[in-house]
Amino acid sequence: MKKNNIRQILNQKQIWKKTKRIILDPKFKEVVFLSFLFITSFMIRRIGLKFGFPLLTHPDEANTLNPVYHMTANRTFNPSDFKRPDQIHYFIYFFYLNLISFIKFGKSLAQTFFDNQLAFYFYARLLIAVIGSIIPIAAYKIGKEFKIDFSIPAALLFAFFPYYVVHSHFITPDITITLFTLLIILFSIRFIKKREDKQIFLATIFAAINTAEKYPGLLSYGIIIVAIFLYAFEVKSPNINFNFNIFIKKFLTTLGLFILALFISAPNVFIEYGNVIDSIILESRSTHLGADNLGWGGNILFYIEQFIVESNPIVILFIFIGLFASITITEKTSIFLLYGLIYCVIMSKLDLHWVRWALPMYTTPLLLASLGVGYLWHLTQNKKRLKYLFTVIVL
Repeated sequence: MKKNNIRQILNQKQIWKKTKRIILDPKFKEVVFLSFLFITSFMIRRIGLKFGFPLLTHPDEANTLNPVYHMTANRTFNPSDFKRPDQIHYFIYFFYLNLISFIKFGKSLAQTFFDNQLAFYFYARLLIAVIGSIIPIAAYKIGKEFKIDFSIPAALLFAFFPYYVVHSHFITPDITITLFTLLIILFSIRFIKKREDKQIFLATIFAAINTAEKYPGLLSYGIIIVAIFLYAFEVKSPNINFNFNIFIKKFLTTLGLFILALFISAPNVFIEYGNVIDSIILESRSTHLGADNLGWGGNILFYIEQFIVESNPIVILFIFIGLFASITITEKTSIFLLYGLIYCVIMSKLDLHWVRWALPMYTTPLLLASLGVGYLWHLTQNKKRLKYLFTVIVL
């Protein structure tokens, strides 16, 4: 009996040691934090998903769900609608909402959609809320890739930034392409740091998917080009500062992969190229009630003002500190943090302006603000009083 008791005690101690080792493991802590971050972000975005019910007052939501209904009714994978072009959402919603329809009503979406519109709109919004809840995780991962770790402030800023919360309630592509944008930045940074081809291939695939979801996603391929350009400097040969051969080889490889991935994810964009061209012309029109006549500079100012309205002076201060830090830390990958700024300048050239168009733009000020927080935290590490004061200010 005594031997059995001793064995039990020893086993319990071994189990406790193993459990303690797991709990203290940094990877386990990170998993716990990211799980908590996702759940918290989702719970915030879950609130208000039934806004407007029983009225469906958001005009753009129908532009996504009606083609999905027609795809089901006509038994085709061709949505015949290329306004944005929204091809990723169409296919995801085609399978997702039909599955919901069969589970809840025992019939296909074609037979149940108009009798149960509110239910389908709710579940469609729920998916966007889930996608929006992944955005803080992607921002966290980007922050982890820098010498000055700004992962936690990035996670919190992206989790609670009002526009990312509000637009996670809408069945529109803007939250989705914001996630894709962050993933492209993440994998491009990892490509420079790890020099692994799979990283730039992943970035290229997401750039293609980004384009398939919304035409301006094509601009994100510019991130790939910049990453390859920086890589060509990193792998320079003796007496050669820039490896031109490597640049051309990587560029052509990623370009081919981009076209292939775009064709696989959105084949109808190629098949229905005539309708695609017509849709691009229509969407780039110069007039729309309440969304025109500001001009290039006016559009840029509009997007800046909208950010300031939903932000606060402390965040603005951290943006400038982050901009200063991005220059002083001498990390080449910090250039990727400025993609949202370039996106803003180019998109503002269009005659129209909408707040939701700015969601990928706002990745830059939020990432810079996060870097600013991380930078000041790094400076105050060995100064306890300043550290406590800084923590209070941030909170």
